[in-house]
Amino acid sequence: MNSLYVATFSEGALDAIREHKLNIEFDHLCISENLDRPEQTLQEMKEDFRTSGAKAAIVHGPYTELNASSVDPKAAALTMERYHQTYKVCRELGIQRMILHSGYIPILYYKEWHIEKSVDFWKRFIQDKEENFHLYIENVFEDEPYCLKEILEGIHDSRVGLCLDVGHVNASSAPQYDVYHWIEVLSPWIGHVHLHNNNGIKDEHASINQGTMDMKKVLEHIKKHRGLNVTYTIESRTCTESIQWLKEQKVLLP
Repeated sequence: MNSLYVATFSEGALDAIREHKLNIEFDHLCISENLDRPEQTLQEMKEDFRTSGAKAAIVHGPYTELNASSVDPKAAALTMERYHQTYKVCRELGIQRMILHSGYIPILYYKEWHIEKSVDFWKRFIQDKEENFHLYIENVFEDEPYCLKEILEGIHDSRVGLCLDVGHVNASSAPQYDVYHWIEVLSPWIGHVHLHNNNGIKDEHASINQGTMDMKKVLEHIKKHRGLNVTYTIESRTCTESIQWLKEQKVLLP
């Protein structure tokens, strides 16, 4: 099965998925309020899956005002509720893979708090999930890879891995921790990768060939350290140029 997905927020996603026989990453639930109209949201997701002709899907869960490492128990409880609602949607659609943001907020939280609270939260979330369900925690504002490494080691569950967002690394990581360093440190947990590029300062979600990262080298580095057991999502704001570049470079696409 093709390892390449396209995020539904990307312009032209459904047409591109159908034309190039790719898979779909659902972004419908990124906005939490869509979970409060489950029947309508489910129908929209089913229709997009049918229209796209995708063979496989992954769900990106909500992140607005949610944080798995919240110190306030009521905030953590709301986050847990929303994530369980997302899991229920996955079950309804027969999807066994879900992406959720790490929740790390620079300056606001000490990393020691973030690590401790995160490990506890994710252990509680995953404890009753079936063995073939997979959760991927996504980096967003982290400035180095070791915080996530400690969290994943602390969770110590084969159902929980990493969604490495290389665009977020490029925009947020400290200079001494480039994307290649992130890949090397976190390779045991990388199960899914978000592909987009930027200027190294702002999270632009530009086409994968439009930015300061040499994406061909990045993809080669992932393959070297993680092998072929990884899936990828084009998460650029428009997907056509990214797909064309991948075809020209003969990486991920024939």
